[in-house]
Amino acid sequence: MQINVIEYFEKGALLKCKEKVAVKDPSGEYTFAQIERFAKNCAALLLKRSDLIRRPVPVFLSKSAHNIIADLGILYSGNAYANLDIKLPPLRIKGMLENLNPEIIVTSAAHVAALRALGIAEEKLLLVEQVMVAETVYDTAALLKRLNAIIDTDPYCIIHTSGSTGVPKGVGLNHRNTIDFADWAFERLNLDGSEVMGSLAPIYFDAYTLEFCLMLAKGATWIVVPDHLTAFPIKLVEFVAAQPVNFIFWVPTIMVNIANQDLLTKTKLDRLKKVFFIGEVFPTKHLNYWRRHLPD
Repeated sequence: MQINVIEYFEKGALLKCKEKVAVKDPSGEYTFAQIERFAKNCAALLLKRSDLIRRPVPVFLSKSAHNIIADLGILYSGNAYANLDIKLPPLRIKGMLENLNPEIIVTSAAHVAALRALGIAEEKLLLVEQVMVAETVYDTAALLKRLNAIIDTDPYCIIHTSGSTGVPKGVGLNHRNTIDFADWAFERLNLDGSEVMGSLAPIYFDAYTLEFCLMLAKGATWIVVPDHLTAFPIKLVEFVAAQPVNFIFWVPTIMVNIANQDLLTKTKLDRLKKVFFIGEVFPTKHLNYWRRHLPD
């Protein structure tokens, strides 16, 4: 029986398609082999700083390949990632960090000043630039041996609520419920790794969990859709049309906007094979618009 989400990666993408492109973002492309090296470097450097285990490790990064590397590295270290929204007001971010009470925060050089302004000491920061290096600083056998101490009900990640009551709440997911959900989705939705995901979900949103597990387990490719395109539906559709995207997992609000502007008539999304949505009701009128334009 699978115990740890890391097993998806070790028995999935790393065995089946190590040299395939795993992630594409505005900075470039990264293969699964590169992601493995950087993530395991991250784990080794985390553990060099502190022998923490089963602890939340905040990730303060813009959505990019850096996030995948940080989250995977934290899991390899036996801890739980907590992706934060860097666009939130500083006081709200400070409250989340106080709640998490972290020993280490994974971030990048671009965000050091913002974290310093929140009173975070620099010695608590691990920069993603430090792990994305050519040399190997980890021992795979030692990392995997460490994971033998993890049980399936140990924490996998922390997702924060929107804070509509004034204070965001940290909700913990464990490895077991994440694996159960992902395995159900793989089978029920016929996900096999041929997917090229046009990822629009924020990394602190639960839709990211399925995208992340699908990439690790099946070798699907994760393409980051630039955040600013959500405000310009025509640019968003044009971006997807220009990429080899064949899978999207979006919120209906964005898809309703595309339908209202009749953008699927103007720009064909011929590569799309699977279209999923989450988070709110999809009005029948707009759902049927998508079904007419993507009958297959």
